[in-house]
Amino acid sequence: MLNINSVEGSAKTVPIIHQRRRLLLGAHAVLFTRYAIATFMSAFFPQAATGMGFSGTLNGIIFAAYPCGMALASFFTSQWIRFLGARNAVLFGLFCMLLFTLLFGFAPDISSGDGTKALFVITYFLNGLTGALAETACIAMVSNCFQDRLGEVMASIGTVSGVGCMVGPVIGGVSYDAFPDDPKSAFRMPFSVCA
Repeated sequence: MLNINSVEGSAKTVPIIHQRRRLLLGAHAVLFTRYAIATFMSAFFPQAATGMGFSGTLNGIIFAAYPCGMALASFFTSQWIRFLGARNAVLFGLFCMLLFTLLFGFAPDISSGDGTKALFVITYFLNGLTGALAETACIAMVSNCFQDRLGEVMASIGTVSGVGCMVGPVIGGVSYDAFPDDPKSAFRMPFSVCA
């Protein structure tokens, strides 16, 4: 744990402050990315799902899979963080988010029919699950490092997460619209951009 009060005014203050700032900026980047990935599909997936013949119910199940994965992650993330270490848990969670985002985007190319539907649900569920691991590890590291400013830092995390939720659909919509004449490329592009 870093305690800047014990070194205030000394030459050691600058490196500790820089280390804390890097940690907070890294956590902000992870959480922004996580929430942008959680929401980018809302701009185009309902339309694409209708084009694939999916019902509104199936579309709802696919969108519910992500928060379901997030909720279930709470049962084991602390054990995984202890096992992997907080930084490795963040890296593992981010790598898995990248992998599952790409798998979701290429699911129609990998499978067809019911297999595609199942792949959509499974990959979005696993994306929420592993993203929650990265998020929890980030929050644990920041909470430990910023005990002296915890409220302020948690508020900044909430703000950055909210901004990620706002920017995600814009990224999804713009990248989907980049290929208006090629539906396959239009569907793949947002996943490639966000991964």
